[in-house]
Amino acid sequence: MIRRTRVLVVDDHIHTRQGLKAVLELTPDFEVVGEAGDGYMAVELAGVLKPDLVLMDVNMPGINGYEAALEMRRKGIPSQVVFLASFNGSSGKKINIPPAEVVIEKGISPWRLLEIIREARSNDGEEDA
Repeated sequence: MIRRTRVLVVDDHIHTRQGLKAVLELTPDFEVVGEAGDGYMAVELAGVLKPDLVLMDVNMPGINGYEAALEMRRKGIPSQVVFLASFNGSSGKKINIPPAEVVIEKGISPWRLLEIIREARSNDGEEDA
């Protein structure tokens, strides 16, 4: 039996959130437990929902994704963070910017998105075989 990864999707664009949610829900190994449209709501929902993973846009009004992730860490919320960003370069790149381990470029194929998230989860040692 596959352990479902509980995901909080965070992006200030509702269509992007809905698209990400639809992609994640295509597979049996992900469960979207919540959605947030800004960094403040992301911190609040992560504290309540305790998702395994927060898939979060970097650039948002108010507090951005990076600041929200740092606030989650300050509050002791143990969720893994994967950032979504718009940039030119390789996606799924490991970065040295705590608290995120991976940055995924917006606009990649849905299947590549799932592949990168699965790899990040297995590298975190939390995904069951």
